[in-house]
Amino acid sequence: MSKLNFSEMKLTEIDGTPIEAFEGHKLVANLLWKHAKNLDLVETAMKINRGEEVEMSESDIKELEALIKDPQNQLFAFARKTVLDFIGTS
Repeated sequence: MSKLNFSEMKLTEIDGTPIEAFEGHKLVANLLWKHAKNLDLVETAMKINRGEEVEMSESDIKELEALIKDPQNQLFAFARKTVLDFIGTS
């Protein structure tokens, strides 16, 4: 199990300037809320949305990774990379 707090993710412009208004944890939460196959991740999504630390199993992280990498979810490439770097799977 990995403890993750997605509200700690930092997104930057291409030149490295931080994007202050980025709420990446909400992006992750909404993605899980709408598309997770594992229904246990619905509760995890609610915690992530509140900015809480969550514990995720390896299989949960793999499911999130698959959702992030799916181009049909219409995430910008730099946002996908930020999340994948954060969960350590890029």
